[in-house]
Amino acid sequence: MSFSEVPDEIIQHLLYYVSPEDTLTSFQLISHRLRRLANEPLLWRYHCQSSFKFWHPEHRFHQRLRDRAPETPWKKLFIIRKCRNAQISRLLDEILATKVGRLRRFEEVCKLGYDAKDFLLEQCNADDSIDDHLARRYYSGALLDSVHRSLAVEEWHKIQVASVDPNAHPSGFDLERVLGAFDLFVLHDQPGDIDDIGHMLDAMAAEFRNTRPDIDVLTTRQKALALNRWLHINNLTVFAEQGKTLEGAPASQPNAPLERMYLDPYGSSEEVPMADLQAMIARLGWQSSTDVFLAPVSPIAIATRTARNIRATAARVMEARDEADIELTQLITGNDSTNIDAALYSALWASLLLTPADAFEWDEALEPFLNRFAKSWCEDAWLVEKYIFPRNGERKQPVLYKIGQVFKHRRYGWIGAVNGWTDQGTRRLPTPHTVAIDETLDDNSDTELPNLVRPRNRTFYTCVRTSGPERHVVAEDNIVLIRDPSEVPKSLFPQAGKFFKRFDAETCSFVSNITEQYPDD
Repeated sequence: MSFSEVPDEIIQHLLYYVSPEDTLTSFQLISHRLRRLANEPLLWRYHCQSSFKFWHPEHRFHQRLRDRAPETPWKKLFIIRKCRNAQISRLLDEILATKVGRLRRFEEVCKLGYDAKDFLLEQCNADDSIDDHLARRYYSGALLDSVHRSLAVEEWHKIQVASVDPNAHPSGFDLERVLGAFDLFVLHDQPGDIDDIGHMLDAMAAEFRNTRPDIDVLTTRQKALALNRWLHINNLTVFAEQGKTLEGAPASQPNAPLERMYLDPYGSSEEVPMADLQAMIARLGWQSSTDVFLAPVSPIAIATRTARNIRATAARVMEARDEADIELTQLITGNDSTNIDAALYSALWASLLLTPADAFEWDEALEPFLNRFAKSWCEDAWLVEKYIFPRNGERKQPVLYKIGQVFKHRRYGWIGAVNGWTDQGTRRLPTPHTVAIDETLDDNSDTELPNLVRPRNRTFYTCVRTSGPERHVVAEDNIVLIRDPSEVPKSLFPQAGKFFKRFDAETCSFVSNITEQYPDD
């Protein structure tokens, strides 16, 4: 039997054992018949499922799996993912090769979201035979962590957006996703993301239902007590959301009067009477109404409380140092001290995004967040720009003075050379609400005042002076350019060599040697 006589069904079956790359580059090019067989939607749906585990939500992958295969361009989807893997591989190589543009490349990779996760997981386990395996593992892990953090921040950002919407209801958020976002900061290369948490809870719900076949005929109170006993026996805890049944479905009569029920899975398998709770509050010395303590708690409030608890635990660990209880820092995966930093970082993010931006509490959370971000998490610069203080794309006012220009201070007369400008002039980060935007600087203080009290609408320049290597800051309106090379003191030249190549007498300016930081001078 010749190959042309082999039935289509057999060839289609054999194609499942041919790598998709070989099918694309070789097999489908042999003949029109084989090209037709190699383009079967079912074949490429299989390759998409078997080749990639994680998918960006934009693809609606799991929803498309439920549709008929011809309704989705599966081959095109596979090629898109392969091209993105090639793009990520190139960007990772560039990240490893140079620091220049590293943060921009981080952003490009992380914006691909879960389309990058499969490839990054492979690189996190790079073989020892690879020349740069340590660097490859580290930066792949850093990229993957930033992808995870972006998903967590997006969950909290949805709450922030809804908080200013009068039509939004706080109970409209899935508690498992709001709390699961904290886990993403310490997930690293292990399973357990937000979707995994949902699957775990579904599996637990199915396990509970298997232990109680009669669950559907029980009353709501009996269901709650049965679930509470099961949780207590299995050392588990559940937070039931407002307006939803214990099965997670919306309440059938949301406007009907509700009867409150109090459970304590940690301490008892029975219902806790309200009188016991009121007595406990009284023993704590509370004299006013107890309604505030006994009212239902929204998912936002639970997440905010979780963030406070994490910050308190982190402070306790840092204070105790090596004497801290190991159970305070030990998680399923990752280094203990690194996890503490990551958990604290998650709490700071949550504090900013779950708190209204016009509240004083937001200001209090901003400074420690920015300090920790700048010190340890600079790869998240794209997240800070996107969620904390987006760039003002309309403001494209050019910087007035260039790197290397020599000037005299308008008031004090000292001479310096421009070697940069502060980001206060580009409005990249928020100013606390306690600082008035229209504050101005006294001429005496343009090199002394801290960044937090500099007005955001003025440009400030850094400069090198004859007095030493210290960093100096000067306001734009205090700069008077020097045009005559003979006025430039020789004492400026030794310090200038740190930032400049040479002095150009024709332009009366230094030639920049810091083009990596300021490519356009």
